[in-house]
Amino acid sequence: MRGELSSAQKECILVLHQEGLSNRRIATHLSISEFCVRYNLKKLKENGTMVNKTRSGRPKAMTSEQESALIARSKEDPTKPATQLKLDLEETYGHVASISVIKKCLSEWKTEMADLLEWRRHWKPDLKAAKWAPCRYKEKTLLVKSHFADETYQIMVYDGLRMWQEQCDKEQFQQRTKTLNPNIEAPLGTLLHHLQDSVSEENMSYSICKLTQKEDAVTIHMATQLEGALPFTWQFHLKEALHEESAEHLTTPLMSMVAELLRRQKELFRILKRKDAEIDDYKASGAKVSRKHLETTPFDDKIFINNMNESKEFGVLVDPNQSTSAFQEPGQDLYRQIKMRDAFNNAQLIQEDSDEEYEDDFSGVGDAPTAPSGPSWRKRLPPSLVEAAQTGTNQSPDRVSPKKSPRMSSPGSSTQDTEMMRRQALEKKLAEEQTKLKAKKKKKKLF
Repeated sequence: MRGELSSAQKECILVLHQEGLSNRRIATHLSISEFCVRYNLKKLKENGTMVNKTRSGRPKAMTSEQESALIARSKEDPTKPATQLKLDLEETYGHVASISVIKKCLSEWKTEMADLLEWRRHWKPDLKAAKWAPCRYKEKTLLVKSHFADETYQIMVYDGLRMWQEQCDKEQFQQRTKTLNPNIEAPLGTLLHHLQDSVSEENMSYSICKLTQKEDAVTIHMATQLEGALPFTWQFHLKEALHEESAEHLTTPLMSMVAELLRRQKELFRILKRKDAEIDDYKASGAKVSRKHLETTPFDDKIFINNMNESKEFGVLVDPNQSTSAFQEPGQDLYRQIKMRDAFNNAQLIQEDSDEEYEDDFSGVGDAPTAPSGPSWRKRLPPSLVEAAQTGTNQSPDRVSPKKSPRMSSPGSSTQDTEMMRRQALEKKLAEEQTKLKAKKKKKKLF
């Protein structure tokens, strides 16, 4: 047998080994080499599992930079064929992948974008995807993000040194409302909506009237007005957030934002150099600038970076009080896009893990029929498994390996029932794999 053994075959090796069969008999039953059986059992003993480690695989035909450039040029002109895209890439990167690889890359990108759009239709943003909004209180600059639901809210505040958060449920909100505003009677949703407007970027700085801080808690006092100039006060009781939450909501997204901005800067440098090459071609053909002040010098990325480092604006942004400018409108949008894409990637990983668990799970299919149609692997199983599958019982066999002592079991026990279901599912899985192998043979037709 060529290739790696399937998970069902490895499971069968383990079952037969526990039955007391020798490596040679296991190899005969499964039509594999004795070395293969011995190798997998050795790997199980050393590593605790028969699953192979992840391999690095074959190197990619295109680098991530080439793929980004390919997608960008395809978006500029969706009608441009793959042959022309290949020529465009060769002008910049020299030799690139074949046309078939370029077509495959574009196809995978379109599929991924379609999946992303479909996922976004059903995605419900939570606190992780909420944007950070700068808020000014006296001489202190805060970063605030919040998420309001129908009956609850969550809020996080970063003061430049520590992260604070609060999660308020329905009962807590109603109790605090009665305590702070005893003369106000309004629907829960109306008060939550008003509070959400109060902590928005436009109103937060004007709504805060007091901020008190203790060792492990912060209280933000809000003074606002409902419709009809009715005063409404509120207090956010925040506790210090865990370090993991601080990293998840701020540190890690900021690192991703920096990496993404560097990637965009590199792409802009490449576009500017292409523009300079285009201008040089026009000048070589005799074209001239009609207005002298529109003429520019060729772009040099090193000179540009040096000028940015020596500019006055750079010195101003280094000031800690100006650090929150990263979360102005463009930064807020980038933060939200990063958190949304991170949620999409996590959803894809969860889906892949669930699919793998479904394929490898033999315990949850005990109700499936144990006698599949077509060719079966049953003839290759030991007598103990064959007898149990045919009779539906879980009694111990009369014959056992001389090196193994008889198993002590009681008929009808839950342990034996679970083992029986597992064996039946294993046999069904082997039968399905045998059917798939036969279906791959082109000369043989299945009816």
